Amino acid sequence: MTTLRLLTGCALVVTLGCEGTIAGPRPEVIAPPSAGGDPQPSEPTPPPRVEGRLALQPIRRLSIAQYENTLRALFPGQLGVDLVARARYPGASTRTGLAAGFSSDADTNSVGTSDEATLEDNAEALADFLLANARTAMPALMPCGLPAAFTDAQVDACIDGFITRFGGRAFRRPVRAAEQAAIRRAYDTVRLSQGATEAWATVMQYFLQAPALLYRAEAGAGATGLVALTPHELATRLSFLITDAPPDAELLALAEAGALSDAALEAQAQRLLARPEASAVVSRFVREWLRIDLLDAVPDNDPALPAALRDDYRAQADHLVRRSFSATSGSVRELFRVTRFPLGPQSDDVYGQPSTGGATFPDVAVPERQGILASGPFLSAHAPSGHQVAILRGAFLRKQVLCLSLPPLPGNIDLTAPLDAARSAPTARDRLAPTMTLPACSGCHLSLNPLGYALENFDAAGRHRTTENGATIDASGTLDLDGTARWSFSGPREFFETVAASPELTSCAARQFFHFAHGRQSAPEEQPFVDDLGAATTTSGGTVQQLVLGIIRSPRFTRFLREAAP
Repeated sequence: MTTLRLLTGCALVVTLGCEGTIAGPRPEVIAPPSAGGDPQPSEPTPPPRVEGRLALQPIRRLSIAQYENTLRALFPGQLGVDLVARARYPGASTRTGLAAGFSSDADTNSVGTSDEATLEDNAEALADFLLANARTAMPALMPCGLPAAFTDAQVDACIDGFITRFGGRAFRRPVRAAEQAAIRRAYDTVRLSQGATEAWATVMQYFLQAPALLYRAEAGAGATGLVALTPHELATRLSFLITDAPPDAELLALAEAGALSDAALEAQAQRLLARPEASAVVSRFVREWLRIDLLDAVPDNDPALPAALRDDYRAQADHLVRRSFSATSGSVRELFRVTRFPLGPQSDDVYGQPSTGGATFPDVAVPERQGILASGPFLSAHAPSGHQVAILRGAFLRKQVLCLSLPPLPGNIDLTAPLDAARSAPTARDRLAPTMTLPACSGCHLSLNPLGYALENFDAAGRHRTTENGATIDASGTLDLDGTARWSFSGPREFFETVAASPELTSCAARQFFHFAHGRQSAPEEQPFVDDLGAATTTSGGTVQQLVLGIIRSPRFTRFLREAAP
C-alpha cells in the first residue's frame, strides 16, 4: 500500500505536533488536592507535607504487551485475535547483564530508524488484513449500523462519525479538530481514485501508526504552575498501570464526565485490581524486576537449558507469581517464602519430584526450597551460558533484590595469577577464595560473594545439589549490608528466610514498583516519597493493593508543575 504509506506519513506529523510537551519539576511542597479531590469523610485531612520535586515525566511508547492489549480493546472478538497474531510491533528486547528497567520504560522503548520502518510496515500489514476482511470488519467497527452488503455511499456518510468514535478510543481522548481534518483528507484523497473500502483502510493504517495511539503523552490541563492531568490522561495512566491496557468503558465514561475525583480514582483502582488483567501485570512486574525474562534470550539449542524446560520454566514463573502474589492476594514477603512450587512436565525431575503426568502445574511441596529465589526459573535465568557464577548472582541479589549499591570496581587489578592457582579447586567458594582475602579485592567481594554462595546448592538448571566435583558445598555466609545490618546464615533455607524477613527486600520492592509505575527511575528529589512508600511496604509485607494505592494517592500521580506553556 504505497499510497497509504505516503498519505499517513504526512499525516503523522500533524498528530505528533499536537501532543504538546511534558511536565517539568514539581514544587518541594505539594498541596493537598482541591476541588474533586477531598479525602473521604472517614479519613482526617492530612496536612501539607514535603514530598520532594518530581522529575521530568517522559513520553512513553506502548510496550509490546500494551500495544497488543490495545489492539484487543479496539477490535472485537476474533478480529482482535487475528490482528495480534499478525502484528510485528517493535518493543523492548530482553535486556542483558544487571541492567535495571522494565519493558514499558520510556528509554527502553525509544525508536530508531529500523524501528520506525517496522512501525510503518506493521501498520501497513494490519491495514492490508483489514482491507482483505473489510466485509466483516467494517460492519463490526463502523458506528452507523452498516449492513453486511454496504455501499460506498453508506461508508461516505458514516466516515466522520467513525473517525470521531474510533479515534477517541484509539487516542484515549477526544480527536482534535486538526486530527479529524487530516484523517478526513487522507480518506478523501484515496476516494478520488478508489472505493470507500480502500479509503477506510487508509484511515485504519493512519490510526495504527499514529503517535497518539503508540505513545502516552500527557499535556495536562493548564498553561503554567501546578497542572492537573486531564481526566482522559488520568484514566489512561491508571488503566495502563494496573491492566497494561487502555481505559475500559466505565473508566472512560467517568473521564468524559469529569468525574474522576480522588475517591473515584481509588474506587476504579480497586475495581481494576480485581480484573484478571491485573494479575498478568503483577506477573510481568516480578518477571522483569527479578530478570526472569532473561530466559527469553536463551537459544533453543542451549544444552544446559533445553527449549522444552525453558518454556516450562516461563509458565512455572507465571503460575508461581499468580498463586502467591496476585493483584488481590499475597504479598512480596509471601512470594519470597513460598514452599510449594507449580511443577510442569519438564521441571518435576529438576525439583526431584515424581512425574506430574501433565502440564497442569500442580503445587508441590519441595523441602529444600523456599521462595521465588529458589525456583528453577530464577536460578536458571541467572546462570549465563549454563554456568552459575556466584559473583554475578550475588551482585544481582545485592543490586536488584535488596537495592543496595554495588561497590565500585577498582582499576588496575590483575587477578589472573591468584585465580589460576585456585582454578582446580572443587567448589566455587574455594575457587573464589582469593577474591575474599586479597586486600585489593576483599572490599568488594566480601559484600557480593556470600550472597552468591548461598545459592550454590542449585546448579545452572536449578537442580538441587549438595556436592560439586565430589566436595561438599558450603552455602553458609556472613556479610554486612552497608552498615545497616549483619546477616549470618547456615545455608540456603536460612538465607531465603533472612531475605524474606528483611526490610531491605520490601523497601526495594517499593522502589522497583515506583520505577515500574512511572516508567523511569526515581529522581534524587523524589526520595522522600520513595522512602515513605518503602516504609508502608515493609509494614504491609508488600501487597499489590498497598503498592498501587500508595502510588495513586500521591499528588504526583495526578498533577505536575509546568514552568512554561507548551
